[in-house]
Amino acid sequence: MPNDKMLTFRADETTDSRLEKLAQATARSKSWHLQQAVEAYLNHQAWQIGEIKKGLEDLESGRLVDHESVGDWLKSWGTEDEKDAHK
Repeated sequence: MPNDKMLTFRADETTDSRLEKLAQATARSKSWHLQQAVEAYLNHQAWQIGEIKKGLEDLESGRLVDHESVGDWLKSWGTEDEKDAHK
């Protein structure tokens, strides 16, 4: 893999032992599992940052619901007068 970069990181003995056991149990290398873990972490962080940006855009555009309205809506759950989420 000519474009791959070598990365290193420190792990305590417990983490290294757990990673080694996982590698043995799955017949995959520790590097393979670390690559999967890093990819999952980066995907999750990218999703989270994207959602935060969308929320900030909503805020800047005035698309928001005040705290009191949300509280009133939640308090109405399960009652005969349950409120619609969009009001």
